[in-house]
Amino acid sequence: MVSLDARSWRRSRSTLGVLLHHNCLEFVLLAPNTQEVSQSITLRDAGDLRARCQNIAELCHTVIAANVGAVSCWIATDHACSTTTTVGARRWFRPTVDAATAGTVATTLATHLAQLLDTDLSEQEFNASFDEDRLGIARAQSAPAMDYLLLPDEPVAQSGQVRAWLWWTPKEAEGDLRGALAACDLAVTGLVPSGVALYRGLLEIWRDQGAGVEELWGSWALLDMVPNNCAAAPTLWLFVGSRFRHCETFACSCKAADLIALAAKRLDDANAPIVLWQATDELTQAATSLHRVFDHQLNPWVDGAVTKSPGDTVASVIALGLALRAKADKTSDWHGGQDAPVVNLLPWRGRRLQHMRRSFQVQLVTAACLTLAVMWTWVTALQAQVAEEQTHLVRVQNTYDQALAAQAQSDESRANLGLAERSAGQLKRAANAGNFQLARLHFLLALLPECLAITGASTSQASALVSGVVSNPAAVTSLAADVFAAFDANTHYALDAWPVLTVGERSLRSMTPMQTPQPFSLRLSFAARAAPDADFDSTEMSAKTDKTDD
Repeated sequence: MVSLDARSWRRSRSTLGVLLHHNCLEFVLLAPNTQEVSQSITLRDAGDLRARCQNIAELCHTVIAANVGAVSCWIATDHACSTTTTVGARRWFRPTVDAATAGTVATTLATHLAQLLDTDLSEQEFNASFDEDRLGIARAQSAPAMDYLLLPDEPVAQSGQVRAWLWWTPKEAEGDLRGALAACDLAVTGLVPSGVALYRGLLEIWRDQGAGVEELWGSWALLDMVPNNCAAAPTLWLFVGSRFRHCETFACSCKAADLIALAAKRLDDANAPIVLWQATDELTQAATSLHRVFDHQLNPWVDGAVTKSPGDTVASVIALGLALRAKADKTSDWHGGQDAPVVNLLPWRGRRLQHMRRSFQVQLVTAACLTLAVMWTWVTALQAQVAEEQTHLVRVQNTYDQALAAQAQSDESRANLGLAERSAGQLKRAANAGNFQLARLHFLLALLPECLAITGASTSQASALVSGVVSNPAAVTSLAADVFAAFDANTHYALDAWPVLTVGERSLRSMTPMQTPQPFSLRLSFAARAAPDADFDSTEMSAKTDKTDD
């Protein structure tokens, strides 16, 4: 076998591939940074299977120095059947069965099972009973031993459909081996058709040898020509590219040339390549067309060539392919070119679907919690901002109320000020009017001669009255004329009528000169002339009057 260190890949988990082949138990253990461990164990009897599995478990524990429960165990089955069908698909293909795909797969599987099983039901009844639980195909607890691969590279008649490669097993495959491994704490992770595991092992060996597989992209066959001393029979493995079709076993007495001719007939293509495994017989040109026959290293066979037998048997290569199952990054429906397909007949899709649902639920709950946390933080911040805005609003409202109160007080003060100004104006006007009247009266008194003794005087806006005693009535004969002239010459004062001077009981004009004192009265009627707007200076007017008298 090729050592693990010679391969250009590293793994993070130990993987065990186990194959029960005739009376031999083939296994390959691949562990990180550890030499590849491979062995073929012969079973002495049927009851020896569990003991041999215990030996494998102990070897795994010794190699990986850890619990064997950490080992991913894969086994192969020779009882798997396959077919191709057309299923509806979405633009993107999920590795889980949706409702439409599950229905088509269920119908196809029921049709083939009805042909293989002994049942009294018709095909339609069997289809109806099987099709009742379409989604059960994707559930771990009810999923049958089946798997499928979507083939998007193959043409279909209608859009929105895709070809599917369906694998199933009509019975509980390798139940004894699974039970024996489970009893040794080696839980079986996957169940793989032997031909699928064989191609993966062959591909790894060919890649390690540097052999190209371009010749094998179409239909091709692997002919296992076991040595004559081997108990196993020659086996023909048929493939289409990387996809295994089926295998066929022949009698040990068959010659190599006959087997090659039969293989070419099974391929329905005379130019399809045939790979010989364990071929030590000499082949002649007469046996078959040798230009499409290759040895185990994919070298073209030539007439009379004798190849060196490979160090691995087909069974050991299948075990290697099982152990290399963990080399894939993840389980996928996709494969193409030289890549080995991924097939697992155990219900991994249901478990994966449940895991995806749990992951989705966890993600949904996490997203909801994050959303609630963000919303709570946002609401808290918003509430704090609202509280701050409300506090600011209260402050603004208080300031506004104070401003309104100040405005009202200012308006009241302004109104009071206006009233006071009006009152002051009225008082000023009254004072000016009073000063004006007093000034007129003072101006009048200044005009009276000394022979007049004033006993009373009164003034108003339109008139003035002076009364007293005149010692010399003859001296006031021209008093009325002098007063009128003086008032008429003044710019501020004017009389509306001639002054009325009364001496004694009669008017002065009509009385006769007398030397005895007599009572008198002088009445003036002023013209309607407005007083000055400015403060009336009675002192100034008195000074002017005194100056005039002088």
